[in-house]
Amino acid sequence: MFLPLLVLVNIIFSFFTTDLNTFYKLTSFSVYYFGISLLFGLAPWLTHSLKIKIWCNYMNYKIPYLETVRIAIGSDLGAAISPTALGGSPVRAAMLISEGVKPADSIFMSLIATVEDTLYFSITFIGLLIFLNGSDSQLLQILDLKYINLSLFYYLAVIIPISIYIYKAFLSRYNWIQELINWFSTLISDISTAFKKVYRDGKLIFLLSFTLNLIQWLVKYIVIYTLLLGLGVHVSFLDTIILGWFVYFVMLFIPTPGAVLGAEAAFYIIFSSMLSANIIGLVTFGWRFLTFYLQLTLGVIIFLSTGAIRIKNTNLSK
Repeated sequence: MFLPLLVLVNIIFSFFTTDLNTFYKLTSFSVYYFGISLLFGLAPWLTHSLKIKIWCNYMNYKIPYLETVRIAIGSDLGAAISPTALGGSPVRAAMLISEGVKPADSIFMSLIATVEDTLYFSITFIGLLIFLNGSDSQLLQILDLKYINLSLFYYLAVIIPISIYIYKAFLSRYNWIQELINWFSTLISDISTAFKKVYRDGKLIFLLSFTLNLIQWLVKYIVIYTLLLGLGVHVSFLDTIILGWFVYFVMLFIPTPGAVLGAEAAFYIIFSSMLSANIIGLVTFGWRFLTFYLQLTLGVIIFLSTGAIRIKNTNLSK
């Protein structure tokens, strides 16, 4: 019931924010570009599963590739019901444990994905600052960099110190919290050992995984670009990537499950500076449908059907 309701809300939003004449464009929407958008919308499953397979092999866990695909899909489904910043890491870790991966190693594999994303956003953030500061692009009129710098300063200089103060002043007084911290410290030690191993002899593995991560992010921006081309809207590919980056960056701080509604609002506000008012609503719905609702629907079908087949095969082997 939750998914159809969200789709309905987006359809209504698209209807009231799009000029009626624009809907006629759907009759001439390019099937070619729609097919490309569809493929790129599902491509993150491929890159995600390959990353899981690479790290499982590195940690000496022989998990079949098709099962890593199922883990990737399950992780995305988990991300759809949790805040974007948390993502599907808990589901991915749980599914890896069910495949015989040690808890510390499963958490390590989830954390390495977080490290890759953090490194990606850090590098691209610095790159965007350099590019936009040295460019006469119209994006400078859209993106006021001082607000970006202020928001980064806010999280580093305000949120983190306040969290530390609250812990020292109140939480550290409770024994159960100290026991939890001791358990967590042991877990961190095991995970740290895994990271040290990567630093010693897994640099190439990390580079390969990080490259797949870059591709995974790039295809998300390509979906936006091909969707616009399919609607007959010709825009700069570079500007599409830059605005798309800001959309996904903002989504990290949206607390709703899967960044629902907040993602649409972020896309609408950010891309309305580049797209006309009579089409932005339609593009917003198309983007969210191809990158979230369609993935979610197909993911549920594939996840449940493969799970049923797996249970059936297990019962037959007994």
